[in-house]
Amino acid sequence: RVSVRDSGKTMLGAVLGEITPTCEKLRWIIAEGEKILRTEYRGGNGLLTMHKSARVEFHPLGVLGVLAPFNYPCHNLMNHIISGLFSGNAVVSKVSEYTSWSADFYLRPVRQALVSAGYSPDLVAVVTGVGPTGAALVESNVNKIIFTGSDKIGKLVMQGAAKKLTPVVLELGGKDPFVVCNDVDLNWLKDTALRGVFQNNGQNCIGIERLFVEEKAFQPFVDIVSPIIKNLRQGIPLQGGGKYDLGAMTMPRQIEHIESLIHDAVSKGATLVCGGKRNDSLKPGIFFEPTLLTGVTPDMRIATEEVFGPVMVVIQWKTEEELLSFVNNCPYGLGSSVFSEDKGRARRLVAGIHAGMSNVNDFGVNYLCQSLPFGGVKCSGFGRFAGVEGLRACCYPKSITEDRFPGVKTSIPKPWCYPTADTAPEIAGDLVGLAFGQGIYKKASSAASLVLGLVTATKPSSKKLD
Repeated sequence: RVSVRDSGKTMLGAVLGEITPTCEKLRWIIAEGEKILRTEYRGGNGLLTMHKSARVEFHPLGVLGVLAPFNYPCHNLMNHIISGLFSGNAVVSKVSEYTSWSADFYLRPVRQALVSAGYSPDLVAVVTGVGPTGAALVESNVNKIIFTGSDKIGKLVMQGAAKKLTPVVLELGGKDPFVVCNDVDLNWLKDTALRGVFQNNGQNCIGIERLFVEEKAFQPFVDIVSPIIKNLRQGIPLQGGGKYDLGAMTMPRQIEHIESLIHDAVSKGATLVCGGKRNDSLKPGIFFEPTLLTGVTPDMRIATEEVFGPVMVVIQWKTEEELLSFVNNCPYGLGSSVFSEDKGRARRLVAGIHAGMSNVNDFGVNYLCQSLPFGGVKCSGFGRFAGVEGLRACCYPKSITEDRFPGVKTSIPKPWCYPTADTAPEIAGDLVGLAFGQGIYKKASSAASLVLGLVTATKPSSKKLD
């Protein structure tokens, strides 16, 4: 209810998007976290280092600075607090100015848990404010910045972090494709497609932004989803119990952005099947009608710009080459989905999509698999959170070597000790031949030459040259 009141999503949307992934994050990190951060001994030592043991230790960075977005105020706060605290860090989170009201409520159980475990509750903190507050956090003495938001603001975060060379993780915008092949059961598929588009009013970084439906399935798919979208129920969630399918948008200016994208598309030939404007019956609330748009072409802004709203864009495709060209002709590369009964074909299409994450015959499930790293490529950012990679990214790795056997230590060969012998380079070359030469003959001849060189090497005269 707190998330619904603060962000405008439905109760079901809050359970699916706030509670479920947070609980899974906790479950996975409790089950796997200690093993992931345990000291890791590395094998594979060659001849030159066979007398050494090698290990990697994972040490906490210190303080993580998090800039969290508005779309899931609970999960976006708890996500990095969980991994940050577990890996031994303190966490300071700048919450969105659009969902600041709920932050203190979510923070209370975290601080209580810290006190119960004997730690200071000040290991976690929340700061509120607008742009200058975020800039102050970025340019402070935190040890790492984790930012989720637009690529425009992400570039500013990088500029601020560069002043102190603070490392950053950027999870930015997405324009995720949802590819449908002719052989898919459309009656089964429709529910996943609708949920992927309209969950949280489309305000999802890995929400479905573009549906690419193969030629024969295109019109049947549009015919199936069109009446459902036209009859989606929209209202004020806390006044309607569970009867509403869609709630409100969170950011006021998002309405104008979505209307601009749709107007541009329609002016260039796209077909507006339904929706496409603010829901005037719910003014002054920030509600946008569920929308279906077809006939989108690559020259339209909505083909490449992130919508972040309740708009289903359905695009027809004929050949795989045409499909992948359209899909990848986009600045973003976060998530993606491919649906086909032919797994070989699905995997081939997945391989051709330039994105950080993909699902075969499913949508968004990669995020619920907390063992997987989350992040994108291109303007969708870099770095990862979640998974082994994300948890270890909260640490700095320290590489350590020690002697493996008692009494066996590294000694510098006499010819290499200063002042070096005249034949020192040749002796070093023989050692390389012994360690890395191909074939037993090369290794044997290098070994013989090495022994001879070590035995016969003489030091240069200590008399200074004129």
